[in-house]
Amino acid sequence: MLDVMRTLRRTGRIVNVGAVAERVPINAHKMMDWNQSFIGSVWFTTVEGMQLAEMIRAGTLDFGLFRQEGLPLDRINEVLAGIVNRHGGFSNFSVIPTPE
Repeated sequence: MLDVMRTLRRTGRIVNVGAVAERVPINAHKMMDWNQSFIGSVWFTTVEGMQLAEMIRAGTLDFGLFRQEGLPLDRINEVLAGIVNRHGGFSNFSVIPTPE
């Protein structure tokens, strides 16, 4: 990411579409002077996430090619730490609700 940021021209934009496990040092003064932008992204809205989960549950979407890591809510910190421990490429870390 830092290499890409160094190549930005004036008015350039960098868009982060994934998790970043470490801090990214940004030269805010240069970005201001050069009118550059750093933009985060949301992969999907809450409603879209619920629709995606329902499609997976119903079997209309095969999510099997992605590596899944499911942990119960009381292990949420391990899910969040998964960003650092991901297995390259796309890893999906999920919180599994406990049955009521």
